[in-house]
Amino acid sequence: MHFKDTYSRWEKSIKFLTKKKNIFIDKGAKYMRIFGVIGVIIGIIVAYSTIRNPLSAARFTFFAAILLEAASIISSLLQEDIPWHWTPSGQRIY
Repeated sequence: MHFKDTYSRWEKSIKFLTKKKNIFIDKGAKYMRIFGVIGVIIGIIVAYSTIRNPLSAARFTFFAAILLEAASIISSLLQEDIPWHWTPSGQRIY
């Protein structure tokens, strides 16, 4: 049995009990979007400031900035229901 099958059966079983907004708090989605925007901005600033730096260690900082930008873009493109949190009533239903 795969996780997706188990999750789909669980989701179908609680759909008739309550709405999704009553069992999840969507605050995490807002924080993920904020992290995505701030991470992209910081990554661009760091990459721009280290691209012409003559120090050899600046190369690693440039690559780290690219990784930060990639992670930030991915986090801002995630579906909204991934970073949701359980409400107390949602924990009881589960």
